[in-house]
Amino acid sequence: MNAASVGQRKVLAGDSIAGPPVPATSSAPTAATVDVLEKKPLPPEKLGMLQTIVERANAPQRSQIALDMFTSSLELTDDLAKHVGVLVWAAGTTRDLPDTEGLVPPASGYLALKAVAAMTPPLRAEVERILAAAESPGERAVILKAIGANGANYEPKKLIAALEAFAAVIRGRDLLWLIRETTAYDIEGDIGERQAFTTSCGPTVAITLGAEADPMLDLKLEMDQQRGNASLAATMQREMLEKNGGVAVAYGDRSRQGEAAPIGDLLSQAVMHSGISYTGMSWADLPAERRTQLLDELETMVRRGADIALLSHDGIGGGHYEALVDCSKVQGKRVWRIQDPEGGTRWVSDKSMASADINAGPGLSLTTIWFPA
Repeated sequence: MNAASVGQRKVLAGDSIAGPPVPATSSAPTAATVDVLEKKPLPPEKLGMLQTIVERANAPQRSQIALDMFTSSLELTDDLAKHVGVLVWAAGTTRDLPDTEGLVPPASGYLALKAVAAMTPPLRAEVERILAAAESPGERAVILKAIGANGANYEPKKLIAALEAFAAVIRGRDLLWLIRETTAYDIEGDIGERQAFTTSCGPTVAITLGAEADPMLDLKLEMDQQRGNASLAATMQREMLEKNGGVAVAYGDRSRQGEAAPIGDLLSQAVMHSGISYTGMSWADLPAERRTQLLDELETMVRRGADIALLSHDGIGGGHYEALVDCSKVQGKRVWRIQDPEGGTRWVSDKSMASADINAGPGLSLTTIWFPA
């Protein structure tokens, strides 16, 4: 089952839908106005407007997940209303097929709102200035996602400088471009995060998950798509392999043997800036019935925006790491999108997941999964 191209989206970036119908706001506040800004609870009429955004979304169920997550996990205040609206809209934009993950998944939107709400007044004023200069809801949503991924990773001045540089690159870009260049799923043949060494599938998966969480990192990788040992992705893969006891061997080099590195450590390093931690679970030791039961829990996690690392093994010494990045339905049946670090994505069924046969390669069966704790 092949994923359709992004060009088959139901609502294109150039269509009349300009974004979420959030209340108009004045120009970006100064530090002084933010300092005295009353953080009142969202009034009922604005909550109703957010529900309207859900109903108008490409994938209403995705936007509803985001809205439910925001309202149940955050103290939403009136000053955050415009950002909530943009992120609820972005969660329901879809990347290619109907009911696929949006430009900014709910979990990333949650981190963004949490980061903005915790900012000091001067920093908040600078961030609001950058957001106010964005030319589309898509730009604002991606900048917010970058804030959620990097807010605790920079000193305030460096954060603003990084956001300004990022915002300048994405300014004026349409929704399809933003999906292609600031998200990490390989649905159009992009090679920004592809595996560059014989044993770097683990680092590649970790980097993909890190880039999916951080649009600034993903954009850097997408802008450096030269495959080979000199590319940014290859450099990162090599560094992660060697730092964790692996050996980087280029494809076609049969003079020496590569060596992999434990993905648990790699995941921690790749997503540490976002505050996410991963835990592993043996899939091979579970009976098929229990695996089937766990699929419902995995669906909830994935639809919220959690990406899951997978290891398929042959029981002898050969294995391959991949990423479980989305869950959808085709003709009423649940399917799972898996990204191969060697390139491309594929869809597999519930039956494939339960049987541990996910078409990872000859003789390989799914043995272990790592998911956000």
